[in-house]
Amino acid sequence: TVSLSGDLELTSDDAGFKIGDDINVIFRPENLRVSAAPIDGPNVFRAKVRNVVFLGNIADIYLDAGGLRLRGQLSPPQIWEEGREVWAQVPPG
Repeated sequence: TVSLSGDLELTSDDAGFKIGDDINVIFRPENLRVSAAPIDGPNVFRAKVRNVVFLGNIADIYLDAGGLRLRGQLSPPQIWEEGREVWAQVPPG
């Protein structure tokens, strides 16, 4: 489990770090799941939409989650209004 900004914690499938280590959390933007409804599973948290950029076959979505800025990609593209509260999930892998 990795403690992030505020109350956020992420569970990782990786066992290559130990308590007290400083690490970087990296995930592919297309793997960030965003939903208007609660999501079941690990690494789910509330976030606010900061911006969405339509790019044709995808949309980049920028979220604020407890002071952390996250970027995801939505395919098929969806447009979410700025300030909307959403649920986000980062895969443990």
